[in-house]
Amino acid sequence: MNCRHCGASDTLERVLDEAIEKRSEDAWDRRYEWSQNLFVQRCKWCKELTLSTYVYSDWMNPEDVSYRTVYPEQRDLSFLPSRVKVELEKAQKVKAVDASYYALGLRRTLEAICTENGIGRKANLGERLKDLARQENLPDVFVGMAVYLRHLGNIGAHESGIDVTNADIIAATEFTDAILEFLYIAPAKLDRVSKELEDRKGETKKGSG
Repeated sequence: MNCRHCGASDTLERVLDEAIEKRSEDAWDRRYEWSQNLFVQRCKWCKELTLSTYVYSDWMNPEDVSYRTVYPEQRDLSFLPSRVKVELEKAQKVKAVDASYYALGLRRTLEAICTENGIGRKANLGERLKDLARQENLPDVFVGMAVYLRHLGNIGAHESGIDVTNADIIAATEFTDAILEFLYIAPAKLDRVSKELEDRKGETKKGSG
């Protein structure tokens, strides 16, 4: 299982496995014991916690246990354009391995966003981001996030003597998520829930007619 915080694989260590609810029931001439369990793991790389739950009974094989991760929530990337999603997933694969390459991967994600929105391939990503901001009416705070990601990606791309820190990675991840949420995810979710609401209103009108 990969850490949902940093993307690292095989870095989760168990720190807690405890029953938070227990119950018994009789079936097939015997009593079965059930428990709802909280399973907590810590990532050896980023030190963040992952919380899961599972149900266990004394008749089950441990291999049959199904875990449901409740924190952090799995982000739905299905709303992203394919080229943007590809670059983001490439970046996430190296997040736990090399911070500089992760920063460079997020810069490439910005480039993919510009290309996806028809912003020509200019030599300077900064100019492309300005065009994107004007085209998409990006608020100044999002422009600032994009500029930060560009500068951090430049650091990752060159041997400048400046290290990309864990704090940089946390900020870069949050800023990238915010930009993607604003441009793609939130609008797609709004379209979906609006359509669902209109469908329900339509069904109500049919029922009342």
